[in-house]
Amino acid sequence: MIDDSDLELKWTQRALQLHGYELLTFNRSIGIQAFVLAHSPSLVLLDVNMPALNGEMACHFLKNNPDTRDIPVLFYSSLPAEKLAELVASCGADGFIVKDHDVQALVTQLNRIVSPQLP
Repeated sequence: MIDDSDLELKWTQRALQLHGYELLTFNRSIGIQAFVLAHSPSLVLLDVNMPALNGEMACHFLKNNPDTRDIPVLFYSSLPAEKLAELVASCGADGFIVKDHDVQALVTQLNRIVSPQLP
C-alpha cells in the first residue's frame, strides 16, 4: 500500500493483517517504482492524492514499465467512485476501492480481486 498518511497505512495494515493479508507500506510518492520493483507485490493499493507525484502519474509510470505493468494497481482513495472510475480509465489502473473504513467491504473487494490470481 502506498499512501502519504502514516495513520491510514497503520489502520489498513492492522485491519488487513487480521484477515490474513500481508501488507507492505510505503509513505512517499517519490520512489514508488523502486519500492514495487524491490518487493514484487501481488497488487498495489495506491492513494490518489499525494504530494509531488499523484497516484494517477504513479500508476502511469508503473503501467508503462515492462517490469511492473502486470502488477494490478488499485486506487484506494476517499474520492467519489465516479472520479476514481474516470482515473482508472485514463491511466490504466486495474480498479479502485473507496476508502470508507469499512474493513469487511475492503476485505471483500480485495478477495474478489486477489483470489482469481492465487495458484
